[in-house]
Amino acid sequence: MLTLDGFDEAIIGVGGNLGSQQLVMYDAGKIVSILIARDEFTRDEAVEWLELNIKGSYMGEYTPIIVETPETLGVENVHEMLEMVFADIEEEEHGINKLNR
Repeated sequence: MLTLDGFDEAIIGVGGNLGSQQLVMYDAGKIVSILIARDEFTRDEAVEWLELNIKGSYMGEYTPIIVETPETLGVENVHEMLEMVFADIEEEEHGINKLNR
């Protein structure tokens, strides 16, 4: 399993599908909080750094999973979060890219 250096406090568990490798799972909100506290980033800088340097990195089949929660996405509950995710998927299928939400 691969881990992200300096982000142990953001680990929320391990997971994977039947027959696949177990992957380390990180809470995106906790990563952002670590960047703000440790590196004195603003929230926007921390989110951008997470997107570019962690989510945008592929480390092979053991690449850690970054978990978004309703809190990190700024919504009230899981249902709103799923609506947001499905709307993004639908827009991507139609050629619309909304990276800068």
